[in-house]
Amino acid sequence: MRILLVSSQYPPVAGGGGVYTFYTANALASLKTSGGNRKCEVAVLTSCGESNPRTERRKPNLRIHYASFAREGRVPYAAVIKYGLEVCRQFRPTVIHGQHFDGFYVASQLSAVCSAALVASFHNSPFGEVTSGLEYKDPRIAFMISAGLSSDKLVASCLHYKRELVALGLSRTHIKIVWPGLDAGFMVGCAATNRKSVVEKLRQAGLALPDYDHLILCGARIDPSKDLETFVRAAATLKARLMPNARLAFVIAGKSANQSPEEQAYQSQLEDMAKGMGIASSLFVTSFNLQEMCSLYKLCDVCVLPSVREAMGLVLIEAFTLGVPVVATNLKGISDVVVPDENAVVFPPRDHDELAVQIHRVLTDHALSRRIRQNAISTSKSRFSATAMGNKLCSFYRYLLNRSQ
Repeated sequence: MRILLVSSQYPPVAGGGGVYTFYTANALASLKTSGGNRKCEVAVLTSCGESNPRTERRKPNLRIHYASFAREGRVPYAAVIKYGLEVCRQFRPTVIHGQHFDGFYVASQLSAVCSAALVASFHNSPFGEVTSGLEYKDPRIAFMISAGLSSDKLVASCLHYKRELVALGLSRTHIKIVWPGLDAGFMVGCAATNRKSVVEKLRQAGLALPDYDHLILCGARIDPSKDLETFVRAAATLKARLMPNARLAFVIAGKSANQSPEEQAYQSQLEDMAKGMGIASSLFVTSFNLQEMCSLYKLCDVCVLPSVREAMGLVLIEAFTLGVPVVATNLKGISDVVVPDENAVVFPPRDHDELAVQIHRVLTDHALSRRIRQNAISTSKSRFSATAMGNKLCSFYRYLLNRSQ
């Protein structure tokens, strides 16, 4: 099979959709038959942020094609569609799998021309978004329904997201769940290789690790849905009441390389909060790429996921894979993965006092910390293997192709 994955991120500095595409591409490209032959030829069409397209060879059967995903012009994404048609002419994909809204839009245009099976994956939905006015209807809802009707199949990366798609009116039988899978060997290797550079990057940001007893990480991007205000308030509570004599450092590591005005404003709000609470010198907002994040996970003592809206949270299973204790909100999507006090600890959304208590438990109860570390690694191995994800997707693609014959 020849699989073309279309995603505007690969690999991202921040963003679950791009990480998903990264691991999917590598998992598919690594699959082999019992005779040792490759199961899939894989190409990725993604954004380069510039006008000149280019191609990069990662493996004998994996090529990354970079083109501009700019939306301006009479035809949205005209540049990447034009380049994608040339990629399709040479690669002749049998399946085109579009990731998120822009990726699926481009994939649908390419599929119409080259007659490949069309698959869609969206990595968040409009559910739970804050809107103004009762008559407002997010246009992404109509787009997702259209995608569900026009694609051969929708792939949901978790159970909760399938529930959201069904709530939009899409048929359960049209949605296939394939849980994300991470390459543990790759992540452990990256953690070791990038350790020194990450320590130096933190030092340049003002965080010298020897000066602190504990590093508390929030790997979420700078977005209100991640409720980073609760993380900042919990940090202040920890320092003032629960661990006043401990030297604590708090890192928000989801800063985009190219921040939008909205992200800049939200970061300024968080920094003003920290200053007002007297913890500005202990809070660090930074940007790390995928490989660097692996080292950062291993350097931290606890990873916090304070989201008020999360279908599952790729940060969750990244931390699981690397054996980092997790404190997460007890949302429906997260509860599909987390067993409280067994592979993670939980707290109610927006409850900063309880978040502080749970972080304190992980830092001071060594038996609890050891148990959730071990069980998190076991959960990752049993449910979130990259090889298992690749095999499930490959079998699913083959099913679609056989059905169309």
